[in-house]
Amino acid sequence: MKRSFWIAVCGFLSLSSCKSSSASPPGTGTPTSTPSGTLTKTLIDYGWNNPSSRFVRDNIAQMEQKPFGGLTVRLATGSDVFNKVAYPDKDFEGDQANLRATPFKSLTHNFVVMTVRLEPGWNWLSSADWQATESNVRNFAKTAAAGKFVGLVFDPEPYGLSPWRYTPENYGGKSFNAVSSVVRERGRSFIRAVHAELPGAKILSFWFLTLLKTQLEEAGGALEQADYALLLPFVEGWFDAAQGETFIDGTENSYYFLSEQDFLKSKDFFKSAGSVLSSENWGKYASSASLGYGVYLDGVLNLWASPRFVGFYLKNADERLKLLEHNVYYSLKNADEYVWVYGENADWWKGKVPAGLEAALVSARDKVSAGQPLGFEIVGFVDGAKVEYDRKVDIGGRVTQGGQGLSSAKILSGFNDLEGKESACVVYNDLGNYDCVVPYGWSGTLTPTLEGVTFTPLERSYSNVVQPWTGEQDFSAR
Repeated sequence: MKRSFWIAVCGFLSLSSCKSSSASPPGTGTPTSTPSGTLTKTLIDYGWNNPSSRFVRDNIAQMEQKPFGGLTVRLATGSDVFNKVAYPDKDFEGDQANLRATPFKSLTHNFVVMTVRLEPGWNWLSSADWQATESNVRNFAKTAAAGKFVGLVFDPEPYGLSPWRYTPENYGGKSFNAVSSVVRERGRSFIRAVHAELPGAKILSFWFLTLLKTQLEEAGGALEQADYALLLPFVEGWFDAAQGETFIDGTENSYYFLSEQDFLKSKDFFKSAGSVLSSENWGKYASSASLGYGVYLDGVLNLWASPRFVGFYLKNADERLKLLEHNVYYSLKNADEYVWVYGENADWWKGKVPAGLEAALVSARDKVSAGQPLGFEIVGFVDGAKVEYDRKVDIGGRVTQGGQGLSSAKILSGFNDLEGKESACVVYNDLGNYDCVVPYGWSGTLTPTLEGVTFTPLERSYSNVVQPWTGEQDFSAR
């Protein structure tokens, strides 16, 4: 799944000396503009149902009956690009042939999926490692071009070992600024590789500058201590080298929006988010950054049966479908171009679609297209659910073995989805940090589990929890 980021002093942000610029800081003076041209509002499908190129080739006629203007394809190699050895060129040939042979008609805003889980031992400072990654990036872009796709989905959430965390130990004692300088150059190389195969590509990044700005503020400028510290110089390199590319801020936190005002505030924040870049890139931010939104089906429709999401606190399916239509409507209304619809337990291509879901998407899309109002209010029933949602409690800590994070462990809470899978707790990074979200007043136990491993303590018990337990609720494997 997808998760939460950080204003720093000039030296942190430029990663060199500060440069003067005649451009106004983003969010001041003239509002940030969007890329030129007439833009349509388009729904993009993304999720655990990402189809293969072969499936798309064989089923395109049926797929184009769904309410989307674009889809996301996962390649036969997988989606990770930060590998020590590049995928062979021949591994992409099947995907390229399939996409060339697919007669796309209405699905014309398509993307190849790219993720960043780090292969053990990969390092930004290694030229050989970066050569392998750049080769992968070039082949991903070349494959997108074969299908006449508009670009790449770039999901920076690592789902394992992260390329974004800085520690001196991982970089031979080199300073954060020294490493950042290399990472920024890698970002330039990334964009040059994309441009060589897919000029003018659109890169949809689920976490982008709005998230980085938030985490910088939360960290009080201590960028190097943040989980995504090295993402900022990497993205800075994108803007340095851009030659007509568009960078779409996917605003993943829009999963949690509950009102029109949430969307309006996010637009203002997007305008100012370019301020985390060096001043020489403010103009490029104004001309090449685009605002998008994500809608999380499972969270709104309570498909996880998890207290982590507002859908858990709504009373019935009708309320959830109305909230879904509301969020899709205001996402489309406020986005510059794209709204990505993310699902884990809904599969459009295999017919696993909850009742009413497609009708809600179509209704929202058609109302925005026709310039019509939403036509109903959600305040009455959402406000009550929001009270409980805002009171939910976080319990967090680490799961470790020998002092090292144990990201493969699970924490069981007693909250399960419809298939019996844990729904309240997640171990979310390679440090073994976990987070459990429970309702206000919850009583129960948290139990770590991993095959062949015994933990100390065996479990932690809680009674009438009304305050966050955000640290030291740790479990250690024996």
